[in-house]
Amino acid sequence: MEKLEFHGRAAVITGAGSGIGRALAHEAVSRGMAVAIADVNAEGLEETAEALRQRQAKVVSQVVDVRSAEAVEAFAVACFDAFPSIAAVYANAGIIRYQDTPRLDLEKFKFTIDVNLYGVVHMLHSFVGRMMDRAEPAQFVATGSQASFVVAPEIAAYAASKHGVWALTETLNMELTKQDSPVRASMLAPPRVATGIVATTVGRVRDAQGEAAADDFFASLMPPEFVAKLTMDKTEARELYILPDMTYQGMFNDRIAPLVA
Repeated sequence: MEKLEFHGRAAVITGAGSGIGRALAHEAVSRGMAVAIADVNAEGLEETAEALRQRQAKVVSQVVDVRSAEAVEAFAVACFDAFPSIAAVYANAGIIRYQDTPRLDLEKFKFTIDVNLYGVVHMLHSFVGRMMDRAEPAQFVATGSQASFVVAPEIAAYAASKHGVWALTETLNMELTKQDSPVRASMLAPPRVATGIVATTVGRVRDAQGEAAADDFFASLMPPEFVAKLTMDKTEARELYILPDMTYQGMFNDRIAPLVA
């Protein structure tokens, strides 16, 4: 499959009010693209939009709660009305909430699933069919996580949602390939990245292990700009898996060992 053409086309990015989403928006503009950005955080979204406009980029910006199918549908309509050619859609919005699994809070659990998994489902529902109708090469990229492959205590909802993103994306790409569509799907599976989503994790490390451990943890975080550049490189190459770091491969191998023994 030929490389995806970015220049002069548009990228759509959710979760663009901070972190990886914001970095993806800037990387897209650096590659000559217009951008449509969305986030539930209006203030962060406007900061991103203003910074992009300062770079003379064409920007569509819309506050969107990806838990709402109606809100995502309205965003999709705005995107396809604004841009004659969309090269990539990044379903990137996500959250993490820690809790004791044996005594889980149903509302917290459901909220995480609704954002991380149904947010991607809603984006798929509103964007992929329209991308196929345009019959031009394009990529749908869902943000999973290293927690798409491995698990850890107190993140059952997060891991379940990200495992779901893995299955959803792989199945979607399988069907797009079978239908010989010019649209394909990818999953980004970042490790720990220096974004707002890990702020709670840093605090938990500090509380449990002290300031030095928290500093070490923070120093180990991957810059979102690095993740964004790699993600767009791999999107351009139309790769199914976008893996910025594979330090968790050993954990994954240990996990599946009983299944392949």
